[in-house]
Amino acid sequence: KYGDQIEVIFHDVKKEKEIAEQFRIRMIPTQVFLNSEGEEIHRHIGFYPEAQIDEFLLKQGLIIIQLEE
Repeated sequence: KYGDQIEVIFHDVKKEKEIAEQFRIRMIPTQVFLNSEGEEIHRHIGFYPEAQIDEFLLKQGLIIIQLEE
């Protein structure tokens, strides 16, 4: 959906416990957003509707959504 504007990575933290510890994941699902330097800029715990994710990314200037014609 976002093309090369951002990188989206999914981890199975039940299997990758070191990732869960590194990012302080205590509940599933948790979304952690990092900047290009690897610093956390946003965290959301629980279901995160796609429209709200898009809104956050747009406000941060991280994506430009192109309208379908």
